[in-house]
Amino acid sequence: MQLRGSLEGWAGAIPAPEQFDGVDAVADARELGMFLRFMFRDPSRRSAYIKDLERTGKLPFVLEPADARGARDGLREFGRPASEIARLIAER
Repeated sequence: MQLRGSLEGWAGAIPAPEQFDGVDAVADARELGMFLRFMFRDPSRRSAYIKDLERTGKLPFVLEPADARGARDGLREFGRPASEIARLIAER
């Protein structure tokens, strides 16, 4: 438990992305998945972060079907649940 608290404290010093460049949607989704898994281990902090991105219009990523599939796969690689992925990725 102490290690987890130390890791969360260390991770808190790294700024979470508030903007995504959109050049490579799959890479953006993987970056988001990595932050959600490793930097937002506390479910309430993770939920607040996602809600803030939704509120500011940065989520969901609206992608072409092929990119959406790749983005979903990338999020699954980081252990994101289907309910969360549905909030993060939308198809055009």
